[in-house]
Amino acid sequence: MPNTTDGQNDQATPDLGPAVPGPVVRPIPLDELMGLDAGEEWKPDPRDADAVGRTMFDAPGSKDNSLVVLLPRDSLNRVPAQSLLRIESREDDRTYLGIVTAGPFAEPDGLRADAPTIVTTAVRGATAFVPRYHGRVQVEILGERRSGALSPPRYRPLPNSPVFLLDSKESSDVLALGGNLRLGVVAAGDDSLTIDIPADKKSVLPRHTGVLGTTGGGKSTTVSRMIDQAQRQGFAVILLDTEGEYTLMNEPTEDPTMLKLLAERGEEPHGVEKTTLYTLAGKRTSNPNHPLKAEFDLSFERFSPFVVQELLDLSDAQEERFSQAYEAAKTLLRGLGVFPARNNDDEKRVAMELNEFETGYPKMKLDHIIDVVADGPRLHVRRRSGRDRRDDGGLSRSSRSAQGEGRPAGDQDQSQAVMARPAWPSPPAAAAQGLRRVRGAGLRRAARTGSCQHFRPLRFGFPRDQQPGDRRRAPRRPRPTG
Repeated sequence: MPNTTDGQNDQATPDLGPAVPGPVVRPIPLDELMGLDAGEEWKPDPRDADAVGRTMFDAPGSKDNSLVVLLPRDSLNRVPAQSLLRIESREDDRTYLGIVTAGPFAEPDGLRADAPTIVTTAVRGATAFVPRYHGRVQVEILGERRSGALSPPRYRPLPNSPVFLLDSKESSDVLALGGNLRLGVVAAGDDSLTIDIPADKKSVLPRHTGVLGTTGGGKSTTVSRMIDQAQRQGFAVILLDTEGEYTLMNEPTEDPTMLKLLAERGEEPHGVEKTTLYTLAGKRTSNPNHPLKAEFDLSFERFSPFVVQELLDLSDAQEERFSQAYEAAKTLLRGLGVFPARNNDDEKRVAMELNEFETGYPKMKLDHIIDVVADGPRLHVRRRSGRDRRDDGGLSRSSRSAQGEGRPAGDQDQSQAVMARPAWPSPPAAAAQGLRRVRGAGLRRAARTGSCQHFRPLRFGFPRDQQPGDRRRAPRRPRPTG
């Protein structure tokens, strides 16, 4: 039977069936609440008074040796890029050192940075509706500090671990700074931290120093300062400048930006003192007004043949061919009287005492080696007898014809040998690798103008059964007929 109201309306209501008893909520007596111990008020850990942030939980995209550190708003400007940090993971009693590699970034609390409310507020310029925000930095773990030493990290800092900034002393100890040669200051992070290295340790500056950077990053300025500091410590610095960008190093900078930065640090611009500018003979320099200039040349005769082999990076076979060509050129210079000159006892003594591990053969040029290699040729042995000699030291036609007729070598004066035959059995093409192939220079040019006027290389081959070391005379090349 439908239920009705008390006369206010006659609308019927559906029958919901019997009522189901529900839970009964009763008030707790006040005396029982007063008896509960709510504990002490939460207070921050006094050890975290200098903390600038805390580590965050790892996300699915987290990487090894890299983590996110969250910063309160008041610490956002205390952690610049490249800052060194100390992370104390107290739950597992570990301490880590890290460096800021990205950030600091500002993020809103509890909202996405691209939320419509934030975007609208920023577009309209409504600064009164800017939400609260915090900072975030990406930190790369440098290592774990164990027993005072830094070792590769085996674990990661646990979430909510306090993060601290390293002071100047801690940063200097971590970077192993300290010395009497100043390179500069830290560009970011702790501006009071100077980069000094010991100048007296060979393990630092000469062997393990590199200056890397993009174009305009200050590499040349850094190198110039290193040279200036090294000079003040008594170093003798040799700079191979192929681009000519250090030729003005002796003059103070006039760049407005550099002058402003120096003024901020209380320093005056100055050039590197006592510099000498060496240029190749016949070449121009980008600083013609340098107060101390000198020209130099690279004379082939000053290089040991063994040094030339190392510079050309010759193989074993090429070194053998080069040595043969070098000895052949020496024999030609001696036989033609280029060095030692005839009747010059001083030059003969120098030739006898020559140490080819330290220097090359006097008056020998690279063109001489190239001519010996390029002409390849069997150099005919021509010997002079006393009656064939002329006043100018040349060869008579009779002596050449006698030599061509195959006169026995024993009939000639051995001390009057003009040139000797190389030991190789065929033109030494392998020796030409690593050398310039220039034909028609050197000895042949000198033969037309100077003391080598009677030098004429003869081309002929050896019999197949003759070995390179065999000193037998090669057959004479037939003359053309008709």
